[in-house]
Amino acid sequence: MNKEAYAHWKGTPLSPDRRDLLKCNISDKQDWGIRLYKLDWNKEIQEGFKDTDLASQCMHRYKIYVEGRGWSAEDIMKAASDFVHENLKMDYVYDYMFHVLSEYSKLMRYKPTILEKAREICSETLACKATELHKKYLMESMVKGPTDVSPCNMPPPYDPHAFRTFLRSKANSVSLVELWEQRYW
Repeated sequence: MNKEAYAHWKGTPLSPDRRDLLKCNISDKQDWGIRLYKLDWNKEIQEGFKDTDLASQCMHRYKIYVEGRGWSAEDIMKAASDFVHENLKMDYVYDYMFHVLSEYSKLMRYKPTILEKAREICSETLACKATELHKKYLMESMVKGPTDVSPCNMPPPYDPHAFRTFLRSKANSVSLVELWEQRYW
């Protein structure tokens, strides 16, 4: 597809930077080689988002990014990375991988054979030549044994008592903040 050699931006002009950008749109007197489109979300909702589909946004060669209320790709990546580091447990990943491979293996007709010259390699052997950081991740993610829980029925991250305690603590914190607000105002 031959894209038009214009830069484009489509969005709501809520921030000062976005309002300034709109001053550069094509006019009878000037064409800066950019196409700017204001969005009215209420209108889009009524008309079924016909002007905001992704295909219609691929007509121009360049896209202009202007900070606004949306997240930047960098912020999205950071939030995803933080989620993985804080919430993803390798035990769950390995359980899921084992589940998927087990189900997939039931569909296969291939019968694996071990070559005569094959030799077994243990996980510690793999970690020997790794850098310290790589070795640390290898050792942290090493499977220590099979789980006794099916991957589809994994326990929640909290036991019921701990979860109730967490919810009670959260409610108390909210009540305390509301009390402070009432005293302040």
